Amino acid sequence: MDLMWWPVAAAALLCLTAGMVLAIALPAARGRGTARPLAHVDRLTRLPEYARIRRREALAALTTIALLVVLFVAAALAAARPSGSAKDFDALHPEDVMLCVGAGVTEGTTAQFLDYFARQATSYDAQRIGLTSANVRVVPLTRDYQFAAERLGDYAQPDGRRPAGFDKQVAYTDYATNLNDTLALCMTGFGTPPEPTSHRRSLIYLGPSTFGAADQRAMFDERQVAELADRAGVQVNAITQVAVTDAARRGDTELAALANRTGGRFFRYHAAGPGGSDPTLSADLDTIQDNPAPVVLPDGARLTGQRPDHPGPLLVAALTAGVLAAAALAVARR
Repeated sequence: MDLMWWPVAAAALLCLTAGMVLAIALPAARGRGTARPLAHVDRLTRLPEYARIRRREALAALTTIALLVVLFVAAALAAARPSGSAKDFDALHPEDVMLCVGAGVTEGTTAQFLDYFARQATSYDAQRIGLTSANVRVVPLTRDYQFAAERLGDYAQPDGRRPAGFDKQVAYTDYATNLNDTLALCMTGFGTPPEPTSHRRSLIYLGPSTFGAADQRAMFDERQVAELADRAGVQVNAITQVAVTDAARRGDTELAALANRTGGRFFRYHAAGPGGSDPTLSADLDTIQDNPAPVVLPDGARLTGQRPDHPGPLLVAALTAGVLAAAALAVARR
């Protein structure tokens, strides 16, 4: 349990400690006048009835003190505004993660990427995960984590053990698959959530920053992709292949701008052949996982996290302690 106003709790604890110290250190107030002992006091105090009364009085006093301390602590902690856990926010606004792969499935870094999320899927709780290649919706968004982990793991296998269906080669006369159309295809995989702010959307792209013939017609340009991400509330994260061409540098600049605009992260990786890997890819993916997508409110504001006040259990404890303390005092008076 986290406290939003922890100085309030600290001040209350200090006051409680000071009150207990003073109660122990200060001498007890004595009644006025001089008490005269009764005859045979020592014999009276040895009677079983007197011992039972003293035990009952001591137990009632200790119970009352304990209940008052519980009441004070619960009230102080409730005043310090206890907040709920991050899991409450995740359950209210589950995250949809769409893996968007523009690189070839035979590359070692692609297998590394898919294997990473095959292991991650088994630890998910409320998220949905999906996979889209350059022209195929390989795994639609799903909460069947076992199915997702198996499919991602299968596509991460080497040649001969990898199932078909990750990529379909289609020949066009005046069109070639390109980056912007691939990003748009991946974004359409999120569909329409039940409510505008109910789901968070995170797209993680892996592949070259540019591909396809430059003179071929494209359905989307970078401006339209950015507008699509804004309307759908998608956080775009990109890990692009290192290349030294002018087109690749322009693509890196556009992808970095898109990631920055949507609150995502941008990294670069070195392509590896079959069986190879990039030593920094896992760390980059960890950074992306630590930066989950925000909730996009109707006014366009982005809410990265929220821990609402959660004083319920403390208020119940304080009310219960107050009722029991009142009952204990009533019994003591009788």
